[in-house]
Amino acid sequence: MIDKPDNGGIRLACDECEDVQDDTFSDFHEMLEYARDDGWKIKKVGGYWEHYCPDCEAAA
Repeated sequence: MIDKPDNGGIRLACDECEDVQDDTFSDFHEMLEYARDDGWKIKKVGGYWEHYCPDCEAAA
């Protein structure tokens, strides 16, 4: 999931363990680049995008 903190920006949050990244990104593309580089998996399931941190993706 994508978290939108009160101070603006966006953060990644794992749909499995609900871990929320400390890093806040100013735009969606910056967040996607980080996710790819850090081992996050993003996949479309039933019409919705799901986000999995490296730990949860490895356990799946």
